[in-house]
Amino acid sequence: MTRYFIATSWGRTANFWLARVLNSHPDILCAYGPDLAPSKLPGAATTEELNLRHHQDGDRLARMPVDDYFDIMETEGKFKVYGSVHAFFPDKLVAEPTRRAYTLVNLIRHPVERVASLVTWWQWEIGVNRQARLSYQRRFFDTAEEAQVIEARFNVDFTQDPNWLFFNAVMSLGWDRRDFDLGLYQVPMERMTTDRDFFCDLFHRLAGDEVSPEPLFETDLFDQRMNRSTRRSDNVQTIYEAWEPWQKTLFQWAIRQFDLGDAYAELGYEVPAA
Repeated sequence: MTRYFIATSWGRTANFWLARVLNSHPDILCAYGPDLAPSKLPGAATTEELNLRHHQDGDRLARMPVDDYFDIMETEGKFKVYGSVHAFFPDKLVAEPTRRAYTLVNLIRHPVERVASLVTWWQWEIGVNRQARLSYQRRFFDTAEEAQVIEARFNVDFTQDPNWLFFNAVMSLGWDRRDFDLGLYQVPMERMTTDRDFFCDLFHRLAGDEVSPEPLFETDLFDQRMNRSTRRSDNVQTIYEAWEPWQKTLFQWAIRQFDLGDAYAELGYEVPAA
């Protein structure tokens, strides 16, 4: 029986690594963003190119029925498992009727690290193509009253890219609240990339029990990430302590505003105290 899975993500959650690892399995065809099978088809793009194309093609994917997307995938060959990572918004998947049964999971990361990582990544993106990225990155900043409150209280210069990007990254935590409310199975990036048993459980959730994950363990791609992540120290508190007072205030406001404390705690994420 052919299986289908979709892993959603708001980015910076090892999503591209997961897509590449799964796509290296001989029985799995896994796409990333709008691109079909980045490893099995010729002309594989770099991470940066894939990421930019994903955002540029976001509207097309939002309009495309999920089944149509997988119809295209199946024209690439016969596989036991077809999957997609970081392509569709979770609410679309829950609401849209489909003729296939899809296994849905959502990749997540500690909120402090994700905020810091998003700011760094978005700075790179607007540096590559500023005009094309500004409307996307500013969508929270230009409509949120909280930005005016923070600006007035702390005299923050929001004409500086790092400042409004940080604001946007913190406000994006509201997406986690929506995903929690949708009841999606949450996959903490930290466990996925350090705990082989957890990864195996995730693999079987996506691919079923008839496909073995063993071929993946023989690849450098899998081991390099696992080893790197295992050596990585926990730097949540270090990142948080380096933030300015207004950044800590905004972050704590978002945790309360979106009611995220308990949900994060259930995933093992300890949020720094105010």
